[in-house]
Parts: sequence; structure tokens; C-alpha cells
Amino acid sequence: MADAVVAISSPSSFHVLKNLPKLSLPALAPVQVNIRTVTLHRNISGDFDFIVRRTQIPDKQGKLHAVAFVEPVKFRDGPPRPNDIRYGLLPGDQLLRINGTSIDVLSRNDLSTLMEVFITFSPFS
Repeated sequence: MADAVVAISSPSSFHVLKNLPKLSLPALAPVQVNIRTVTLHRNISGDFDFIVRRTQIPDKQGKLHAVAFVEPVKFRDGPPRPNDIRYGLLPGDQLLRINGTSIDVLSRNDLSTLMEVFITFSPFS
């Protein structure tokens, strides 16, 4: 079966708009972002066992940027195992690239098409 190589970042840190009057929040330490490449394998039904959620987040100047988060469909009980952290998807991982194609320049339709190619392509057809 065909595999997809994706680049993800985990965990992500976001910039927050600072226009909320009288809201006092504690200072937070910056989060170290680990970018890693994982190879996803299809399950027996031909899926990759994750869902993609697209949203927009503001940068420091307040300009919105489209991002895509991936979430595994299946969860194990207990904390993530070391191999899950190194080689698998975790809830909240940000999708950066699929087989070398940066997803930040793709429209929602283009991303869906790219995902569909991986889901429907089979070396057995």
C-alpha cells in the first residue's frame, strides 16, 4: 500500500491578539517546537487513521494565516509512548508538508485533493 510522508510540528505555540481589555494572563514560557517527519501507513481499509482540521491563527501583527492540524482517529489508553511521540501523530500536531508539498499555500480544495490522491491511490490497482 502507498505511504505518505508528512512533516508536522508538535506542540505549536501561537501568538495571541492583545486587544482584550482588563484581561490579565500569566506570562508563559515560549514552547519549543519540534518539527519531525513521520511516514504514515494506510490501514486495512486504505485510510491513514487521522483527520485534518483547518483554521486560521493570527501572527504578531494580527494577520490571519491558514493552518492545518491533524488528529489521530484512534487513541491508546494512558500517556503517549516514546515511539508514539517520535514516529506517530499526536492530537494537536500541525501539518506542514505532505510528500514535500507545503500545505500553507494550498487552498482547502487543493489540500483535500492531495489527501484524496493518497487515500485513493493503491499500488494494487
